[in-house]
Amino acid sequence: MKIVQLIASFLILCGVTLSSQAGVYKWVDKDGKVHYGSSPYHQQSEEIEIKKSRPTQQHDAEKQRKRLGTQKKLLKKYHDEREKNKLKASKNQQKKLDAIKKCVNLKNAIARNEQLSHLTKVNEQGKKVVLSRSETRLATFQLKNKYKKMCNQ
Repeated sequence: MKIVQLIASFLILCGVTLSSQAGVYKWVDKDGKVHYGSSPYHQQSEEIEIKKSRPTQQHDAEKQRKRLGTQKKLLKKYHDEREKNKLKASKNQQKKLDAIKKCVNLKNAIARNEQLSHLTKVNEQGKKVVLSRSETRLATFQLKNKYKKMCNQ
């Protein structure tokens, strides 16, 4: 009796082992639907090979390394672009401040010219010369035009 049980157990184990190593079969039914199974359904069934995947730890580590490399490149590019934009904004702000200073200086020069009755200038010989009233008005008029063009007023 024990021998029969032993043989039966052996056959069951062999059956389990064989079925776990069995292939995967593919077939198409009469409606054109594709089916898969562990045993052939009919003569048109074909055994297909299941490819083993790469070890996931190594694959994931490689993916992670590539992703980190790409991420570092993108972050560096973003940082460089941001610094470039900051510098550009700083330069634009400095240009605006310089333009404002020029406008203030022109406005002050116009106010000073309007308060004075006569202006002086240095001639080619290096001597101070007093300008006539009409030359003073002309110089003030030119400053006002320059102010209007530069300061949009």
